[in-house]
Amino acid sequence: MVAWVRDYLAHRRSLGYELRTEGQLLLEFGRYVDRQTRGRARITQALALQWARRPRRAARAYWARRLSVVRALARYCAAFEKGHQIPPSKVFGPAHPRHAPHLYTPTQIKGLLKAARLLPGFLRPHTFATLFVKGSVLSIVVFLHLIVLQRNRPAHQQRGPGRRLYDVRLRRQR
Repeated sequence: MVAWVRDYLAHRRSLGYELRTEGQLLLEFGRYVDRQTRGRARITQALALQWARRPRRAARAYWARRLSVVRALARYCAAFEKGHQIPPSKVFGPAHPRHAPHLYTPTQIKGLLKAARLLPGFLRPHTFATLFVKGSVLSIVVFLHLIVLQRNRPAHQQRGPGRRLYDVRLRRQR
């Protein structure tokens, strides 16, 4: 299996991918499969799941990441030779879980702007202050746009950032 891994890594790297962490994980997987199968290198769902669950005390997201790396290798191997099984996705949940965004309060935004003004240099304080303000305005626009998509009533009031009430007039999209 290590030979398959090396071929796969060479192919992907020739396409411009670095694959540092993935490469180390795949070489570890290849050695694991070679030990378990005594040279009859075939990727099976059972082998992939066993390997992905190592170490036992790791987080499920880590297991999911390990499994996603093996899935990519399995797809590559299955394209060239029958007998390789592609493990199921999301057995352990998402490999890259999305974290809930942090919504800043008006007090926090004021603190960020104040801290930005204290940065060294001439341009840096103004740049960061502008980015914070533009980001706040953009998040309000996105927030209000999502309201338009989610509501069917013609008009209503919606609480926005800073607990302000916004009158939102809705119209049907054509």
